[in-house]
Amino acid sequence: MKRGKNLKKTSIVDTSYGSHRVIFERDERKGYVATALDLPGVTTWGRNLVEAKEMVREAIELCIECMAEARIAAEKVAYPARVRPQRERALV
Repeated sequence: MKRGKNLKKTSIVDTSYGSHRVIFERDERKGYVATALDLPGVTTWGRNLVEAKEMVREAIELCIECMAEARIAAEKVAYPARVRPQRERALV
């Protein structure tokens, strides 16, 4: 790899929530920045490609888990307390 050149590589990263497209880009600090294309804001860094891949896998999983928790919290607020038990029984 030549110094000074910005190397970009697109790859698929498998997580416990499915496969996600990720761009790995070499940075000035001799490491790699990893950005998940399908999840805005999910960007991380690793000293090498292996570390960057592990870091982005963890970041993707955390993002999806946080989105799921936020959705559950929003649903609890959206339904009055007297309606929640019936709704939860209907979803099972």
